[in-house]
Amino acid sequence: MFGAEYVSLHVRKSNRAAFNLYTETLGYKIHDVEAKYYADGEDAYDMRKQLKGKQHHHHHNHHHHHLHHEHGGGCCSGEVKGNAKAT
Repeated sequence: MFGAEYVSLHVRKSNRAAFNLYTETLGYKIHDVEAKYYADGEDAYDMRKQLKGKQHHHHHNHHHHHLHHEHGGGCCSGEVKGNAKAT
């Protein structure tokens, strides 16, 4: 489950005990309803629990020190100037 963002499961709409367990105790939320998910034609709740939802509070203490390398006109500014004078 490395890198997973959520856990999903299906619960019968009629299974109130399981539904309450997942929502009240384990923190699952209804993501969708799967019509006729079960063989007997009953719908299912597609339940999901976010794993990374509460972890977006990464305080990036990266102080971006932009080091501007001051090139004193040296590099790439035509140092090689055809100084070879034909005599």
